[in-house]
Amino acid sequence: MDFAIIIDDATEELERVVSPFNPEIIVLKKFQSSDNDVMYHVESDSLQPEIVQTTKSHKKGMRNLSEIDTIVCPAQEDGFNEVFLKEHRWFQIRINSSKIPKIKYLAMYESAPVSAINYIGEVAEIKPYKNTGKYELVLRGPAQKLKTPIKLSDDYPTLAPQGPKYTIKSLFENAEKLEDIFPQF
Repeated sequence: MDFAIIIDDATEELERVVSPFNPEIIVLKKFQSSDNDVMYHVESDSLQPEIVQTTKSHKKGMRNLSEIDTIVCPAQEDGFNEVFLKEHRWFQIRINSSKIPKIKYLAMYESAPVSAINYIGEVAEIKPYKNTGKYELVLRGPAQKLKTPIKLSDDYPTLAPQGPKYTIKSLFENAEKLEDIFPQF
C-alpha cells in the first residue's frame, strides 16, 4: 500500500519510525510576508513541484521536470570535502525508488558560506545505505568542477536545497543561478 505523510518538518525520528512502511514524506512549509504574499515550499522525493508562490501581482507555478536525470544534494564543508571529493560518493540520501533508474548524475550544493553548486559527477552505482531506507550514490570517478558556479540568488533564497532535489543535467550548461536548474514556471 502506497501512502504519503505531509508534515511541516521531517525529522530523523519520524523517518526511523515510519521507514518499515516506506511512505512518501512530503514537507510543506508556508511563508507569508507582511503584505500577504504567500509562498509554499514543498520538499518531496517523488513530486516535482518545489515552490509555489502566489502574490497580488503575479503567480508562479510549480516546475515540472519529467525527464530528470540529476539529483542535487546539500552538503556541509567537511562532508563535502572528505566524502564527495575524496571518496567520490554521497550517502544517506532519501530517494523515491521510482526515481532511481533515472538518476545518472549527482551534483552537490555547498551550503553557506559557499552557497553554490561547483561540482557534478556521473553516478556509477546506487545502493541501499545500511538499513535506513536511504541510499548511497557512488560516482564513476572524481566529480567534475563546473566552469561557472551555480549560485543561490537573492531573488529565490528558498531554492537552497535542504534535502535532495531533482533536475536535468542539460540545464547546467548555461546556468548561473539555482533558478536556472530549478525552473519556476
